[in-house]
Amino acid sequence: MIEAHTITHTKLSGLSYDAQRREICGSADRLGELYGRRPVLFRPPFGEKDTTTLRAVRDCGMKAAIILMHFRDQFVEDFIAALQGIKRAGLTPARLEDY
Repeated sequence: MIEAHTITHTKLSGLSYDAQRREICGSADRLGELYGRRPVLFRPPFGEKDTTTLRAVRDCGMKAAIILMHFRDQFVEDFIAALQGIKRAGLTPARLEDY
């Protein structure tokens, strides 16, 4: 499963709506052309987003902004902190395959 992550991996928060939309929709459009399936999930580079990012994600036809974690030395601590934050926010973790 391949999902979207922007064209140039730039920090999105603070950019204009048009700039964010180009990055987000552009990556989804290109992946759709290459693989015959347009992504439905999006993860902002560096995990940084603002309300403009969320609006652009929605307008680009995607369902969610997601968390991506890398396997680093502190992965276990990071994962536990993420799960605690998810719980505090009243959210439920799910597998990408379910979407």
